[in-house]
Amino acid sequence: TYNNLMNRYKFGGLSTKGLYIDETVMRMCYTHRNLMATLANQLISEDKKDKALKVLEKADKEIPTYNVPHHFRSGSMDLAMAYALLNQKAKATEIINDLWKNASQYMEWYLALDSHRFMQSTNDCITQIYVMQRLHNISEIIDQSLADKQMKLIESYYARYTNKGGTFPQ
Repeated sequence: TYNNLMNRYKFGGLSTKGLYIDETVMRMCYTHRNLMATLANQLISEDKKDKALKVLEKADKEIPTYNVPHHFRSGSMDLAMAYALLNQKAKATEIINDLWKNASQYMEWYLALDSHRFMQSTNDCITQIYVMQRLHNISEIIDQSLADKQMKLIESYYARYTNKGGTFPQ
């Protein structure tokens, strides 16, 4: 609940710069960020925007990106959506840009693979295109010109993906 998260739960120094975080702990961090994003969005839907903003600030403070980078599996898209719905455009854009950079770098890498390896990576390509589409939807809330640029890039990636032989499930 909100009170437990804000007043009781201890994050154990995760905000200390330079921590080594192994894969198991990173997944736990992603889970906690995801839960905080879910809580923030639920509070927004209940019109408790002040509390939602406090949850987002707590997430940013306790699970900082310098130790736990934004990732589509970490609830970061939901954080971006919450910031967008709260009209916190700078924070939403920061997260969107981090996630977009990661997705586009993966797409460039997949598209540079030889035919055989590319065909083995089509599910990963579809995931990255989905991530970009979801980021585009969030961007439409806060910055239409950014959303328009993103749509052109998505269309370009889609064309390159299909020209290389990639297909989408029916």
